[in-house]
Amino acid sequence: MTQLSNSLKFFTNHTDYFLEQYQRLVRIPSVSTDKEHNADMLAACEFLADKLRGLGAGRRFSDQSSTIFLYGNARGYRKALRLF
Repeated sequence: MTQLSNSLKFFTNHTDYFLEQYQRLVRIPSVSTDKEHNADMLAACEFLADKLRGLGAGRRFSDQSSTIFLYGNARGYRKALRLF
């Protein structure tokens, strides 16, 4: 089996888990310019950071000018990507 085939088989066998995780994330009201939702935005960043940590990826937060960013990078890549 190829790596792609194995990945697709794994995803198919764990669809309920992935769907539940996605639903948990989208329930967090994290898209807002209202400062009252900063805690929600931080909760969404922490949720994603935990998932990245579980995958072995690096991650860091930047909380500048009341804007929260989540950066992540995978093993073997030097440049971090802004994810959230």
